[in-house]
Amino acid sequence: MCIEDLHWADATSKDLISYLLQEEGRGPGCLFLITSRESDAIDACGEVLAVPEISRDDMEILLRSLLKVPVIPGDAADALYRITGGNPLYLEEYVSYLGEEGRELLSVSEQAVGSRIPETVQGLISARMENLDREEKRLLQEASVLGTVFGGELLDAVTSVRGDTTALLGRLELAGFITRAAGGEYRFRHALTREVASMTLLGRHRRELHKKVGLHLEKISKTRAEHCGMIAYHMFHAREYARAVPYFILAARTYQAEGSWIEAAAQYQRAEESVLKADDFPGRDETLVQMREGIWTCSRVFSPERAINALEELVRHYGGKGPKSHELFSKIRLINLYSQKARFQDALDLYEEVSRQARDSDFLAAAAKTAVAYTYTFLGMPKTALSFLEDARGGLDPSEKFLAAVNSLTTLAAWVWRGAVSYTHLTLPTIYSV
Repeated sequence: MCIEDLHWADATSKDLISYLLQEEGRGPGCLFLITSRESDAIDACGEVLAVPEISRDDMEILLRSLLKVPVIPGDAADALYRITGGNPLYLEEYVSYLGEEGRELLSVSEQAVGSRIPETVQGLISARMENLDREEKRLLQEASVLGTVFGGELLDAVTSVRGDTTALLGRLELAGFITRAAGGEYRFRHALTREVASMTLLGRHRRELHKKVGLHLEKISKTRAEHCGMIAYHMFHAREYARAVPYFILAARTYQAEGSWIEAAAQYQRAEESVLKADDFPGRDETLVQMREGIWTCSRVFSPERAINALEELVRHYGGKGPKSHELFSKIRLINLYSQKARFQDALDLYEEVSRQARDSDFLAAAAKTAVAYTYTFLGMPKTALSFLEDARGGLDPSEKFLAAVNSLTTLAAWVWRGAVSYTHLTLPTIYSV
């Protein structure tokens, strides 16, 4: 007798099967083959074979078989392995779902993989959760708000469940929903389980729980910087946007000081979003300027499109109010970024606009010429670029060391593009002195 997915069975059916397994000497012998996702689903009297999640390499073999292709790109395999945790069932359901949606499986990103849970897997997880006791289910749902990895002490501090949470977590671990992580923390076995557990919470209750977590972390933090990223995250999802802003800014500056530009930019962007969502945020315009300057600073190399959006917002802001020099300086920085994105005509048009408006400022005129020289270098016109750079140097004050360095580096690039490598020694001493 083969019984598949015993974890879906009701309590009465489980009792009957347990009774049949324990009966001896009644009629002819019978072999039971039972599969279950819960190790303690029944009081088995025979041999139990625990099937672990498959390895990354075995998962790739399964993928090749499912897709009938000889090779799977490493990025796609890595993304699917992380999101499914090596669970073959989840993997098959995801492959089927992505195929039905018409997505390109062999170039899928982790973000695209995890953007929506297919109803088949969601239904599977939801059905398993319905078999939990009321307190177990509520604890699992509330733990999902804390993250993929969560601490028992933090969960104790915010949960609405009354009783021995350690014992409840132990039962959830036996049921295969969570595992014990290093350092005494807990981890959801699959990211999908956490997503479904969170989705089954009422939105109001989820927001209240986020706020409780944020307030508790504020209370136990020894310094304002401690847990700032987590506090910001929970306050944002609690829709306490004004309270989230200073923590996002602190997290961004912490990442920035460490040189983690991508993470810093993400925090600045969340701070900007929070300011825009908050009602009557004090110093709104000034804070938005700071956030957009931060986004530009941290994104100009790794994500120039994001930096362009920030600068365009600054141009609009300064165009309506603020010093004219600030508006022009934002436009000059845009010339450089437009070139990075191959928007050369936009860069040249903007230079013409700035050059007309900056006639009374030697510094801004020199900065604009240096920026447009970068554009001409990109266009393969190093001779024109060198002419602009030379003109720019004539308007530079000796104290303007940063712009002098930018001018020298752009000059160096233009000489190399021109194929006159022997002339680069004229630029290098200037760079080193700065």
